[in-house]
Amino acid sequence: MTGHDQAQAPLVLVVDDNALTRAQIKGFLDATESYRVITAADGFEALAVVQRQHPAVVVSDMTMPRLDGRKLVAAIKGNPKTRHIQFILLTALDGVSNAVDGLSAGADDYVTKPFDASILCARVEAATRVARLYEELNARTRELEQAQQELEAEVAMRQRMEADIRLANKLEAIGQLASGVAHEINTPAQYVGDNLQFLSTALTDLIAFFGEQTLALVQSGEPSALDRMAERSKELDIDYLLQEMPRALSQASEGVAQIARIVSAMKDFAHPGGADKVAVDLNHLIESTVTISRNQWKDVAEVVLQLDPDLMPVECHEGEIKQVVLNLLTNAAHAIGDKRAATHETAPGRIVIGTQQEGDAVKVTLSDTGCGISERDGERIFDPFFTTKEVGRGTGQGLPIVRSVVMDRHGGRVTFESTLGVGTSFHVWLPLHAATRADEAVARAVSPEPLC
Repeated sequence: MTGHDQAQAPLVLVVDDNALTRAQIKGFLDATESYRVITAADGFEALAVVQRQHPAVVVSDMTMPRLDGRKLVAAIKGNPKTRHIQFILLTALDGVSNAVDGLSAGADDYVTKPFDASILCARVEAATRVARLYEELNARTRELEQAQQELEAEVAMRQRMEADIRLANKLEAIGQLASGVAHEINTPAQYVGDNLQFLSTALTDLIAFFGEQTLALVQSGEPSALDRMAERSKELDIDYLLQEMPRALSQASEGVAQIARIVSAMKDFAHPGGADKVAVDLNHLIESTVTISRNQWKDVAEVVLQLDPDLMPVECHEGEIKQVVLNLLTNAAHAIGDKRAATHETAPGRIVIGTQQEGDAVKVTLSDTGCGISERDGERIFDPFFTTKEVGRGTGQGLPIVRSVVMDRHGGRVTFESTLGVGTSFHVWLPLHAATRADEAVARAVSPEPLC
C-alpha cells in the first residue's frame, strides 16, 4: 500500500486491557494492509481517541476495568457526532449474554474469543463498508442541506425580486397616473375657480346695487326712485344673476366633490397595505382604482360597473389586488385604443367590470370591446416580458404580475377568453378567506392553466 493509500485507509481503534491481545489484533489487521490501526488500553482512553480522531470502526473487549465495553459503546452511540462509528464487541465464548447486552446498548456486531483471524478481519471489513456508506450518506446529506439552504436563499431572493418588480410596476403606474390625476384635478378645479370668480363679481355688483338703491330711496322719498331702481336692475341684468348664481354654486359644489373623490381614490390606491392579508371591500377597491385611472380610459371608453352590492369582504393583500385591477383595466383601455386607431372608429369602447360571489370565492370579470388576443399570443401573455405593445408602451410585466399575485400570493385563479376584433374577458377568482401556505400550494398545483 502506498503512503497516499495508507493515509486514505479506514481508521480502526482496538481497545483491550490486555496488551498481548491488543498487539495480536493489531497484527492481524496490519497484515491485510487495508487499515490504519491504533490502540487504547481501556475505555476512557478509547473515548479520548474517538473524540480526537473519529475512527471508522472500534473493536473493543467486553470485559475491562473502570469502563467496560457495554458502557463504552453506549457512550459512543449516544453522541450524535460519533454514533455512526461501527462497534464490534469481543466477548468470551460463554459470554453470549454479555454480547446481547452490548448489542442492546448499540453495538453493531460481536466476535467470540478465541477468535479466528480470518473471521475477525471479515467482520472488520464488513464494518468498514457500512462506515463508508454512512460517511457517503452523511456527505450526501450535507450536500442536500447545502442545496436546500441555497434553494431557500434563491427562493427568498426571487420573492424579493418579485416584490421589487411589483413595486416598480406600481410606482411606474402611479407615475403614469400622476399626470392624468393632475389633469383630472385641474379640470374641476378650473370650473370651480371660474364659478367662484363669477359669484364674487356677481355678489359685489348685487351688494353695490342694493346699497345704492336703498340709499336713493331713503334720500329721495320719491316714487321716481323706484323707476331708477328698475332701470339699474336692468343694466346689471339682475334676473340673469339670480338665475345663474345657484347654478354656479351647484357646479362649484360638484367640482369640489369630484376633487375629493379623486384625492380619496389616489390616497386609497397609494396606500401600501400591510404584510398580512386583511378583509377588503372589493367593490370599493375597484371603484377607487377606476376613479384614479380615469385618465387612462376616458378618451377611448366608458367604464360600466356591475358590482354585487351584497359581496362579502375578501381577505387579501389590498395593494396587490389594486395592482391587478389597474393592470387589467389599463390593458383593456390600450386594446380599445388600438382597435379604434386601426378601424378609425369614433364611438367610445366599453369596459365592464363585474363582481359576484361563487361559493367560497369572489369572481371579478373585466370585459372590453378591444382588438382581442390571437390564439398564438394567448399562449404567451402570462410569460414575463412578453408584450405585443411597441417599445416604451409595455414592459410585459402587467399580466405576469396579475397571475403571480392571484395564483401564487392568494391561491386564486385567472382565466381569459378572447375573440379577435371583438374583445376580451378576464376572469379572476379570489378565495374569500386567506389560505394557509399549504392551501396555496395545493391551489397552485390543481389550478388549470389560463385558457384562451
